[in-house]
Amino acid sequence: MTARRLGDFALYVLIGVVLFLVIAWVEFITHWTGDELGKWVSLAGSTLIVFGVTIQYHRRSLSRLSFWGVLGLLLSLHLLLFFRLMQSVERWPYSWWMVIMPVEGLAIGLLLLLLGFRPGTPRRKKAIQPAKPMTRGDPGGRDL
Repeated sequence: MTARRLGDFALYVLIGVVLFLVIAWVEFITHWTGDELGKWVSLAGSTLIVFGVTIQYHRRSLSRLSFWGVLGLLLSLHLLLFFRLMQSVERWPYSWWMVIMPVEGLAIGLLLLLLGFRPGTPRRKKAIQPAKPMTRGDPGGRDL
């Protein structure tokens, strides 16, 4: 295992430990039931997944301010709707996310596509190639 991969693994473990400690702390100070805590944690996790995957697929648009504006509006709408929904239900089964997340991700992706934000990685600028040295008898017609 290379040092870089080991560092990445250590970072993932650290993130997991921090998330666990935050969840335990929230449960301790709020005295929520397992179902209550679970629905809010699953909302946070599904939001990270849906918007994280969207950002990953639209790396080409990351430098565009309009992309972040549209994504911010979509995130605000997502959170507003799901906060209201989570407050109105007592229990939210995790399996419901299996249906909602792909549908929401597809809807966000299609909306971004309609607005002109194409998915993909940024195009690499071609490196400037050094000029070939001119020689006598060059077939390119660049004789000295």
